[in-house]
Amino acid sequence: MILEDVLAQQRQNAFLWVPVLLGTGIGFYFGLRAEPSWAVGVAGLGLCALAALALWLKDRQVTAAFLLAAGFFLVALGWNVAQWRTHAVAAPVLVKKMDPAMVEGTIVNLDSLDEGRGTRVILRDLVIEDLAPEQTPHAIRLSIRKDDGLRPGQRIRVLSGLNPPSPPVMPGSFDFQRHMYFLRIGGLGFAYKAPEFVAAPKAEKNISEWLESFRQKQANHVRDVVREPEAAIVSALLLGERAAISGDVWQDIRSAGLAHVISISGLHIGLIAGGVFLVVRFLMALVPRFALYHPIKKYAAVIALLACTLYAVMVGLSVPTLR
Repeated sequence: MILEDVLAQQRQNAFLWVPVLLGTGIGFYFGLRAEPSWAVGVAGLGLCALAALALWLKDRQVTAAFLLAAGFFLVALGWNVAQWRTHAVAAPVLVKKMDPAMVEGTIVNLDSLDEGRGTRVILRDLVIEDLAPEQTPHAIRLSIRKDDGLRPGQRIRVLSGLNPPSPPVMPGSFDFQRHMYFLRIGGLGFAYKAPEFVAAPKAEKNISEWLESFRQKQANHVRDVVREPEAAIVSALLLGERAAISGDVWQDIRSAGLAHVISISGLHIGLIAGGVFLVVRFLMALVPRFALYHPIKKYAAVIALLACTLYAVMVGLSVPTLR
C-alpha cells in the first residue's frame, strides 16, 4: 500500500522521472564487471514492455502497477541504449606498446599545447607499420613537437612511439581508458621527429573538417593578438581548447576555484544566448510597426537558440556544452 501511495503521488510528475530511470539503467550497465549478453537486455526490455501494455489494456488507466511496469521498462531501455552505444563505437585498440612504429594518417583535430611542447593531433584513416588493417585503431592521438605547417585534412607520415590507453590509476578514479574507447581513440603516443607530408588537405571539405579549420584559424588569431599565457586562457574560454594551458596556470585556476569556468558549459551558452537575445530584440524594437504586430520576444528567443546551437557545434559539442 505504501508503494501504491507513493506512485499515486508521483503520477503528475511521471515525465520528470524518465531521465532518472533511463540513467539508472545506464548506471547498472556500466557498473557490471563483464559485458552481458544482448539477450539479457532485450529480454528484460520485452518483458517490461509486455507487462506495461497488459496493465494498460486491462483498465485503460494510469494505475500504480502500470507506472511501476513502465518504470522498469525505462530502466531496461537505458540498459539497452548504453549497450548499443558501446557496441556502435567499438573499434580496435592497441594491446601492447609499439615503439618505434611508422604511422601514416589524416589529421582531423589539432590542439596546441603549452609553449614549447608542440601540438597534439588526432589521426584517422591509419596505416601503422606491422599492424594488420583489422587490428588498426580507428584513430590515435599523437604529440608532435616539430609541428610547423600542420593543418586539418593533411595526410602525414611520422615515426612514433605508441601505447594503449591507460586504465584507471586506482579503483573508482577517472577511467581514461573508457573515455578514449568512446572517442574511438585506440592508441596514444608521441612523434620522434617532424612529420613527413604525404598529401595536402582536400579542396572540398566536409563539415567536420571545415569546423576544425575554422577553430584553428580563430585560435591562431587569438595567439597573434594576445600574448601567452593569456592567449591559452582566451582560446579555452572562446573555443574550448584547453591543451595549451600550462600546468602552473591550471594549478592557479584550480586554487582560485575557477576550473569549471574554463569548460564551455552553461555560463558560456548563457552569455551567448543572452547577448544575441538582447541585441536582436533591441533591433526589432527599433521598428515600431513590426514590434507592435509581431511577437519579437519569441523571434529573438528562436534566433538566440539557433546562435547557441551554432556556437555549440563550433566548439566541438563536448559533454558540458551539450548538458
